Amino acid sequence: MILSGNRVTAINWNATPYKSRNVSKQELIDILGPEEGAYEYEYAQKVRRNIEKAVRAAANAVYGSGTSQANSFI
Repeated sequence: MILSGNRVTAINWNATPYKSRNVSKQELIDILGPEEGAYEYEYAQKVRRNIEKAVRAAANAVYGSGTSQANSFI
């Protein structure tokens, strides 16, 4: 996130490592095996949470914390 004064002027993130949240842990285990499937699922959940935090922070910065506009992003 790039700030200019008290405004957000740009938001950047790299989507390459993001794994779809529509894939269940069991599906990943079936495809990758028990150890790697479980690891990849937990990693994907961590990445998802980080993306959601960044979107929330940006929305709060632009619209104000707790506003209906900011809350509509997540």
